Amino acid sequence: YNAPMGARSMGLAGCGVALQGDLWGVQNNPAALGFVQKFQAGAFYESRFLVPGLGQSAFAAALPTKPGVFGLGISSLSLQNLYMANKVGLSFAKTFGPKLSAAVQLNWVYTRFGNNYGNASAAVAEFGVMAEPVKNLSFGIHIFNLTRSKLGGDSDENLPTVMRAGGAYKFSEKLIVTLEAEKDIDH
Repeated sequence: YNAPMGARSMGLAGCGVALQGDLWGVQNNPAALGFVQKFQAGAFYESRFLVPGLGQSAFAAALPTKPGVFGLGISSLSLQNLYMANKVGLSFAKTFGPKLSAAVQLNWVYTRFGNNYGNASAAVAEFGVMAEPVKNLSFGIHIFNLTRSKLGGDSDENLPTVMRAGGAYKFSEKLIVTLEAEKDIDH
């Protein structure tokens, strides 16, 4: 439900928690949307391991307004008719000066387990913060499933609560170095 998305993040080995102004912040860290200046929208598709029927797709949009930036993210991971995980999220990001942004995102997660195993859904909240203490150096923190939500339905399984923190340094327009750590609180 919280896999990194977007070409920029995927090109950096999934590090996206500290990428400012990135549209795919709706998936990686919604605080990144606080630095978006103009309307953006995009689509993403990945065919995992070139396995037919195993794919991940997404749509994202960011709309800057006077009070802050609103974001929409829709993603789906599927393996033919055996498994499907969908997430729809609405986010709001706000900057506090030119160097600090915070955001909250509310998601609806829906999972279907094959034809005979049923389905489950849950509301999930996430939170992110991003800062640029000095020029070209940014830090980000993101917590997915802040509410410790459980999938309802037949499974009643805990969704993972994942915390990510990282940094990025932009040496030039063509070179950025990122570092990121991730912790699932159940593992």
